[in-house]
Amino acid sequence: MDEIKFRQPIWEDGKLTKWHYWGFRGGKIQFTINQHESYLFTGKKDKKGKEIYEGDFLKDDNNLYLIKWSEEQAGIMIARKGWMYDHFITEMNDLKELEVVGNILENPELLSPLGSRV
Repeated sequence: MDEIKFRQPIWEDGKLTKWHYWGFRGGKIQFTINQHESYLFTGKKDKKGKEIYEGDFLKDDNNLYLIKWSEEQAGIMIARKGWMYDHFITEMNDLKELEVVGNILENPELLSPLGSRV
């Protein structure tokens, strides 16, 4: 991946109003940086072509997944309730079968079905 992209939440009056996107291409910054937490682009897209970022929830017919950063593994992982351990997103060959259905900031209620996997 020769492009590294992030997205940052923009809050107004305690509400998430929009996302700010920024990144690097060819070693040069492409967008402005704000002093807020950022969510890393995975380099992958869902079945509808939507970019998948850290913090996104994905869904197939039967399961809900969370894309998250792992300090222990130093990588982007995908978590699902019922799995014994998380998987590196690069191990997942069927991401094109999943659909982004939200993210941890705009849809925190989706964390509950995942239980202790997050």
